[in-house]
Amino acid sequence: MHRRTMLSTLGFSLFGGCIGSFPQLTEEYTATSVAEVRADEVPESEDVALGLELERNFSESMPARLSIRFTNTSGRKRTFEFGGTPPFSSFHGTVVGGNAQMILVPDDYEYVGIVSYDGGAVETVVPSQPIGGCWKAKNRIIGNDILVDRELNPGESIRMTYTVLAHHENDSCLESGEYRFVSETYFSDGSQWGLTVTVEKSEDGTESPS
Repeated sequence: MHRRTMLSTLGFSLFGGCIGSFPQLTEEYTATSVAEVRADEVPESEDVALGLELERNFSESMPARLSIRFTNTSGRKRTFEFGGTPPFSSFHGTVVGGNAQMILVPDDYEYVGIVSYDGGAVETVVPSQPIGGCWKAKNRIIGNDILVDRELNPGESIRMTYTVLAHHENDSCLESGEYRFVSETYFSDGSQWGLTVTVEKSEDGTESPS
């Protein structure tokens, strides 16, 4: 399988590990819940399986997290080609029928570019506390033009966990609705694969159950 999801670095450098600052706005926390995570179907001809799991929901103390698992279901050892954060490197999703954006931040930063929103030093994308009443990205995350090969034995998997955040420039926090993340040429036949994250907000301000 040859995946060609290429996201431009736009001339920005890789994460440098510097310590930076970001304004922490004091606002009441907006209770938000991930109601569902759903993976697209996988063509049978690919002989692979892709699994999606919500590891943790949003709370006032922690952002949500989800994991994606890619498994070689064929009877032979195979080499697969991915972007910089196997098995999925499409970090930006948009709510269906709207403009609000969601970001998936991978645990592995080795081949990820991080750019400051406010011109300051770069620290991380995931904040230590809610910003403006919700879990918003501190900095911009971008993919780099890189392909990574992974050799998998029959039945072997690779897995990555991602933190779920609102885009910093959203007018509000995460709107209720379905957020789509798509890799346009994920499979060897050039077909796409993606996932949907459904968000709900509590009407009375209390948190939905995880």
